[in-house]
Amino acid sequence: MASRKQQKRRDKSMRHGLGRHAFEYVTLDEEGNEIDVEDEPAEKTARAAGKKSSTQQRGRRQPKVPQPPSVKRIGKKAALFIPVILLLTLSQKKVSMNARIMQALLFAVMFIAIMWLSDHLVYKMYVKRQAREKGALPGRPGSGRPGKD
Repeated sequence: MASRKQQKRRDKSMRHGLGRHAFEYVTLDEEGNEIDVEDEPAEKTARAAGKKSSTQQRGRRQPKVPQPPSVKRIGKKAALFIPVILLLTLSQKKVSMNARIMQALLFAVMFIAIMWLSDHLVYKMYVKRQAREKGALPGRPGSGRPGKD
């Protein structure tokens, strides 16, 4: 969120017609007169306007769509972090080798379970949000959203 100073500065620049990138394209003819260049072709501007209106409704860019949790994706994440876990747990000197192996396996299993749980919760929240935006689910009580209160 912009500070008050930033908001005032932006409002002032918009009032005077000095928007963020306020400039015009002109060409010079043989006599040296400036001639305004036509905007982009209508099909390009219509397509761009359609894209802008959907992103400007929220005032931010579209978030990345979360995927449902899968064993393949979690395996890729685990392949990055489990070697580090193994290295750290197996490098302990004051603990017996059996205890180090058990500790490494326990940490690896817990890490995989937490990764799956976090992916599952993110996807579940995304699905609920999409359903609520389409009007399929009512808002939570006391949340100020339309629906059951």
